[in-house]
Amino acid sequence: MKNSLKCLTIIILILTNTHAKEYVTKKEIKQIQEQYGGRSGERLSNWNELMKEIENQSDKVKARRVNAYFNQYRYKYDTIVEDGKLIRKGDYWRTFKNFVGQLGGDCDDYALAKYHSLVQLGVDKDKLQLWLGSYKSKQLNHMVLAYDIDGSNNPLILDNNTRTPIRYSQRTNFKPWFHINEYEYGAFKNNITNPQYKQYPNTAASNFSKSFGDWLYRMSRE
Repeated sequence: MKNSLKCLTIIILILTNTHAKEYVTKKEIKQIQEQYGGRSGERLSNWNELMKEIENQSDKVKARRVNAYFNQYRYKYDTIVEDGKLIRKGDYWRTFKNFVGQLGGDCDDYALAKYHSLVQLGVDKDKLQLWLGSYKSKQLNHMVLAYDIDGSNNPLILDNNTRTPIRYSQRTNFKPWFHINEYEYGAFKNNITNPQYKQYPNTAASNFSKSFGDWLYRMSRE
């Protein structure tokens, strides 16, 4: 009986100590803290804990928790300041660690951080697309992450303006223009079921693709 209890105790200890993989190393947490200061290291560590907590949850839960987590970050316009002077103001896609380190970014940075997180959680890349379009019936550029979670062609939209992901068909204030992932890119004509790859000038779609390619390259070197 004692031997049986001993074996059971050992099994329980093994199971409780066999936890999810670490998504960042202690070295990476130290590096981001040294680079950005403040509570940047703590934020990266918190993200790591979130990922471990939800990695075995349903895809819908993963999407909801990732969306809510990053939507706590501050919205920041893209500016680069050196020595107190504005060097550049324009569109800049932050890498994941830069977004975490700076505690914010603009809409594309939220979408990219969510994309990175869901890919790390094992979501198929071909189910994820970055969508660029207009927001609130105005010509305001806005980017979201579209997650075709069930192959219905009516994806969940992860948006920094909505705490909970909702289906595209329920969105009345966002019209997508372009879509991209690591496999393809194109433009939408009337709706998401009718992509037209020559609807917009090639330069516009090409620039969108180049920005994503540049981001992927910088991510690979981060």
